[in-house]
Amino acid sequence: MSLEITIVSDFRTVTFYRNNEILFVGKANKKFWKIDWTLFNQSSNIIGLFKLKQKPFHLNCKLLVEFLNGERKIDITLFYKIWRAPHIVFEYENDQFLIVFHIGTGFSFFKNDKQFAFFKKEKISLSSEKKYIVIADSDIPADLLSIISHSILIITEDVYDQSADVNVDIGNIGPELRKIDHTWRAKST
Repeated sequence: MSLEITIVSDFRTVTFYRNNEILFVGKANKKFWKIDWTLFNQSSNIIGLFKLKQKPFHLNCKLLVEFLNGERKIDITLFYKIWRAPHIVFEYENDQFLIVFHIGTGFSFFKNDKQFAFFKKEKISLSSEKKYIVIADSDIPADLLSIISHSILIITEDVYDQSADVNVDIGNIGPELRKIDHTWRAKST
């Protein structure tokens, strides 16, 4: 059985669900012009700290993530790049990760050049709440998948601009680094 996580974003809170049970909750904290994000598990323990670093007038940015994986802390730096096409790259435990932004509202996740997940944004919402679905291979840890998904929301969404009663998201309209693979299906182990 594949891993499926539903994500609901409402203003400064992002909630991650699996089988209608809360897995993680992300919170945004704004201090003057700077926003920091924290991701908590069901026991309110911190599993991720996020800081966005962006130079003025630069389109590329980097996201610094402190991933508290059990007893150890792992620092991950995600690089959002728009050269050729929008995408995110990072390294984690000697593996190379790539997040490809597709035309529309979908994203493909790759680990060492093999797809392991697909992330989809809801195009239209009739409230300030936005919904997302991520489907992944069953051997991917839910906390890592949530860290990556939360990173996408931090980089691509404005958590302080969700006051509209109707939201329309057309997604990426530019080029794709890779075309979407419509035949991809999540693997079960």
